[in-house]
Parts: sequence; structure tokens; C-alpha cells
Amino acid sequence: MARKLVVKKSESIKPIPADIYQATLVQIEDGEAGFGPFYKFVFEIAEESTYQGEQRTLLASRKLSRSPKGGSKLLNILEALANNKLELEEEVDVDDYIGKKCRILVEEPQERDGIIIQNVTKVLTSK
Repeated sequence: MARKLVVKKSESIKPIPADIYQATLVQIEDGEAGFGPFYKFVFEIAEESTYQGEQRTLLASRKLSRSPKGGSKLLNILEALANNKLELEEEVDVDDYIGKKCRILVEEPQERDGIIIQNVTKVLTSK
């Protein structure tokens, strides 16, 4: 039996100014890529903003580690969401972070193949 699909154009997001926004982590999706498994963090901009309800995403490898040079991207995200430092050998459940408030640094929108892309470049502690 054939598995036929039709290529469709993805919907663009509404671009917003590059800035730091108050946000809430609303979802974490699992993914797999050439570099291995990752999490896709989905943040929603808070009510205090003109852009309330807009969502932006950030991908992070599932590597949770700390070295003399600093922490992994995932570690930095989770520490910002928790607003504290995670200890070595501490076990965490990433789903516990859903609903946490933070600030997100949103990059300038970019157009690729006619689609607007705009991601989070950094997660900061909530003020």
C-alpha cells in the first residue's frame, strides 16, 4: 500500500519586535534530529505585553550537564525557569517546569522560503 503525502506550505507566524518579553512555558515537545533527541520549549508571551498570547519556541538537546565552561543549553533553560541553580546529580522532571514564568529574548524575524521564522535565543529568570 502506498503512503502518499502532499507538500503544504507552513503557516508563518506574526512577527513581533526583537526584545525581552515576560512569558510562560506552556508546552514541551519531544523531537529527534541528526544531533540526537531534543526538547522543543513553547513559550507564550504574558498578558502584560501588547503581544499577549503570541508563542515562540526554543530547541535544546536533551543533554543536561555542567562543565567548567558552563552549563548545557538545557541546564541554562531549566535553571532560568526554576530561578535557582541545579545541583550535580539532581534529578529533574522537565514537565514540572510547564507553567513557570520567565523572560524570553526573542530574535529578529527572518524569512526563509517565504515563511517568517522568529525564535527565542535565551531564557532569563522572571523579574
